[in-house]
Amino acid sequence: MTRLSAAELIKAVPAKQAKKNPPLKKNANGFKGNRQFAKVEATVESVSVYLTSNGITITGTKQDGDKTWLMLDRCPVVSGCESNGTDIAVVVSSEGIGYKNQHDRGQGLHWADVRDALEPGYKAWRDGYQNREATPQSAESDEDDSDDLIIRCASDVTTRPVEWFWQNKFVAGAINLLIGMPDVGKSVLTCDIAARKSTGTEWPPVDGERSPSNPGSVIFLAAEDSPETTLVPRLRAAGADLTKIHFIEGVKRDTQDGKVRDQFDIQRDIMHLRKMHSLIPDLSLVIIDPLDSYISAKTDTNIGNQARAALWPLKDWAEENGITIILVHHFNKSATTNAMDKVSGARSFGALPRSVWAVGRDPNDDDITIMAPIKLNLVKQSAKKAIGYEIRSALHDSDQPCVHWSDEAISLTAGDIIAGKQTQKCKAAEWLRDMLQAGPMPAKELKEHAEDAGHSWRTVEKAKDEANAISEQVYEGGKIIGWQWRLQ
Repeated sequence: MTRLSAAELIKAVPAKQAKKNPPLKKNANGFKGNRQFAKVEATVESVSVYLTSNGITITGTKQDGDKTWLMLDRCPVVSGCESNGTDIAVVVSSEGIGYKNQHDRGQGLHWADVRDALEPGYKAWRDGYQNREATPQSAESDEDDSDDLIIRCASDVTTRPVEWFWQNKFVAGAINLLIGMPDVGKSVLTCDIAARKSTGTEWPPVDGERSPSNPGSVIFLAAEDSPETTLVPRLRAAGADLTKIHFIEGVKRDTQDGKVRDQFDIQRDIMHLRKMHSLIPDLSLVIIDPLDSYISAKTDTNIGNQARAALWPLKDWAEENGITIILVHHFNKSATTNAMDKVSGARSFGALPRSVWAVGRDPNDDDITIMAPIKLNLVKQSAKKAIGYEIRSALHDSDQPCVHWSDEAISLTAGDIIAGKQTQKCKAAEWLRDMLQAGPMPAKELKEHAEDAGHSWRTVEKAKDEANAISEQVYEGGKIIGWQWRLQ
């Protein structure tokens, strides 16, 4: 279905909102609250196409005079705000287009907020369009204007290839996002990444494809893990050059009471990163874990333009200096299995990074953690490969966890991880039942058949219970001569 743009659907401006809203009251559709209508030339059909082409599901419609209520499955603006079928709607009428969300978090949102969530930058464009005649510019006023437009002709642009921090995984000079549930080893993973960068150790090869690395310094902003008890022991166990690892533990701010220690704010304190870079010329990587801890409490991370504004200074700094940013974030609690919709907060948290990776347990093997791409649009489809790792005890310090990478690509997707699909295990169980249907089979022979069929022996062993199969010893003359498998 064709995605409709702003210019194709809406050209007029929203009506002015009254300075004081009338009291909330229940209307014929069971809604409380008020709708601000955007006076536009649009039909129910065009609005429906616009919403569905942008991934919003219309669950039903209701007619109320000349008003048509399009019931939505969720709020396009507030992440994780699900509809009960009737409490979130877009209203199309002769007055224009309105938006209504009965949830507490959705009060005060209008159609323009929906547009801005689906088309980042729309509200800024709309405001500029509205004011184009209200503030005419003369030659004299141009001279007094303190704002300068930044523009560049395409013919003046010197193109360059994409630079990779880790080939086909993390983009250099850009924001990258690692997102997952708690307790899946995200901090152990970031310690391994930081250790490899500090020493220039090669990145884990996937399907024989090797990815070299160069040594560089790393900055950690880690709000939840202690350097003394957790991070430094893990980094040392991973073989890091500790002289190249640095922790930002806060900012001392001037107050009436003197210097007071405060949390680092990625929007407010970007100048401190610039200073750090001048002191550490080989700075290559900044890890922020978790993202929420370093965004101002005044920022509503569920609103797209606020989330985008919080990340923009970090994005610009990374691009200007070729420094890789890895943000660690969490899945939200919504029931959706769409990986991008599971990114906690506004859609901007998934849209702004150049790569987004889901981290979660392998549905077929709890001992394996999968890092699977959610967004990786700078590589061809065949290169978008998930990779797995196990967390084991470090060789030189058994008390510390360490990442042990798989050298083969994983066929699971981010959606599989979120849904918990038992894909490989289910297939192996079905295959196992078919193989043993005719009777018992020696384990050695069964293993050879499994390899021929593309099933790892470990997966077959884990599928045994689901296939209702057992393995047992085989005796001959009172001696064990081997093992066989059979159905119970």
